[in-house]
Amino acid sequence: MTLPSELQWLDGVAVSVVACDTAGVCTYINERACQMFAKDGGRALLGRSLIDCHPEPARSRLLDLLRTPRANSYTVEKAGKKSSSIRRPSRVRVSSPAWSKLLSSCQSRCRTSCADSTFAG
Repeated sequence: MTLPSELQWLDGVAVSVVACDTAGVCTYINERACQMFAKDGGRALLGRSLIDCHPEPARSRLLDLLRTPRANSYTVEKAGKKSSSIRRPSRVRVSSPAWSKLLSSCQSRCRTSCADSTFAG
């Protein structure tokens, strides 16, 4: 996916950003997320189901979030490294006022969040 100019800053943030469509298919993954998910395919995740990438109970939570969009935050620890995740499903077009509000929220979170956070929308 080629990002509109107003979103290209997402490629350079120090947090993982992954986006999917309403079916859970990956439509965008930034460079940090490519590095974080390199063992899972990195950029090759584009066009693949994110549902298939998640074990239970995360798979069921993701399906629920896709059915009923709402914010979901949690922390996991892998190999001794803690990672915070913020999932905020949204169904907005890039050109809509709702997208502008979501974009502003994401920019604010990316400026203030710690490394290894994930924002998925």
